[in-house]
Amino acid sequence: MIKVYRNFGILAALAQAGCLFLIAQQRYGLVSTDEKHQESTRQLLIWITHLILPVFLVAGKRVEGWNLSFFPNVFCTLTMIFAIRFSSISFIFYPMIVLAAFFLVVHIVALKTFCYTKFIEPKGSFRVGFKYLKYKELAISVYYPTDKPSGNRAPYYQDSYPLDNLYIFMTFGRPFPRAIFDIMYDFQTKIKQLAHLDSPLISPEKLASQTTSSKFVPIIFSPGLGSHRSAYSNFCTEFASRGHIVVSLNHIEDIKETFIEKGTEIKTKYLAKRVHEVRGLIDSLQQGHLLSEVFKSEVPLAMEKTIVIGHSFGGATALTTALEDKRVNDIILLDPWFFAMKKEDLSKKLHCGAFLIESDYWDASTPIFEIRARNKEFINAQKENEKKAIYTIAKRSDHITFGDSAVTNAAYLSLFKLITHKEEQRGLLALLVEIASKYVEVSVSGAKKDEVDKFMQMIKTSKKLTYE
Repeated sequence: MIKVYRNFGILAALAQAGCLFLIAQQRYGLVSTDEKHQESTRQLLIWITHLILPVFLVAGKRVEGWNLSFFPNVFCTLTMIFAIRFSSISFIFYPMIVLAAFFLVVHIVALKTFCYTKFIEPKGSFRVGFKYLKYKELAISVYYPTDKPSGNRAPYYQDSYPLDNLYIFMTFGRPFPRAIFDIMYDFQTKIKQLAHLDSPLISPEKLASQTTSSKFVPIIFSPGLGSHRSAYSNFCTEFASRGHIVVSLNHIEDIKETFIEKGTEIKTKYLAKRVHEVRGLIDSLQQGHLLSEVFKSEVPLAMEKTIVIGHSFGGATALTTALEDKRVNDIILLDPWFFAMKKEDLSKKLHCGAFLIESDYWDASTPIFEIRARNKEFINAQKENEKKAIYTIAKRSDHITFGDSAVTNAAYLSLFKLITHKEEQRGLLALLVEIASKYVEVSVSGAKKDEVDKFMQMIKTSKKLTYE
């Protein structure tokens, strides 16, 4: 089962349904009209509504977090409390019972609607370890292969930064109470990644026994605008399970300022800042400082195979980094946002390989950004390039499909009209992770002609991809 429901919410709904039955039984004497039995039924209702249902609420908050199902849950409980406090002949009794029944139905619908789906299980040979830390004023997450998982799965959120940015993004241009927003997304603070916190890094010898090298390939992941270092954990855990070390970072930016600006001056400024941060990470990896600090020992890296990956604004970051830094061996551009880049930069030839995956609907929904035209301009500039440059479009996908939001926030994204096919999001994300990880393996192996041809054939024959 890949859907995750609020178990305490389900228990509360069952208890609320039981209360409605007991109230009806008491009012109409469905089981017994005995006065003693009626009083015991009343006491039972008081216990359920005043103790059991509040306990379910508190336990649900602590273990699973809240979402929009919290509101009908509370309202149903409150109307039941009011109903049983008044005699059945009171004028307020029937309105309260009708409201309780209404909120129970809404509660059940909300439980079904606002569930989320599990993260995609990594398919590689290794378990995945995870560490997060501050390094040179950067907040980073490190995903890596391990053979001794701690059993303590890493939290999806390590601080308030993701929710703060999500609030700005989701409420941009439309006022919305922060308190209600926090309740809507509280469940995400309880989600765990498919990576084990503070596990030891696998030894180079064990790495070599299951791969072709005793050196780890470094992969740097640049998130989209307003996104965060763990927002693409489905990609990062998959790469790490295949023996690579993935470093993802937060880029601190003013999201409102960037969105409001009609031109590109501020966007270009932040792009330069992002590239500086990514190049700084490459410096630290090359010098050995970063990972020796993380793992308290030297970590052998295949720096000549360095890959930079980015989604949206992170895609522009990955490309610009590759244009400026010859140490980048390959780039993967996940639905890149090239709006901040100069047209002449898009026309430059790369010294490295590139794989660009575009979403199906973003270009049509935001024509001002010229998504497809800019992507094609970049790819066309690489046609005479000796290095590979592959461009594909994932059918039925949205811009947000590439992030973990496709599994954690599909219901809300659908509510805000930010995704098109809610029920397909997890499957689409799984496809994107699969083809990106296969490209990584092609790149790591040296991009041999037969492997590149095999990869190209897979894309061209896939019914879910369009080859450009």
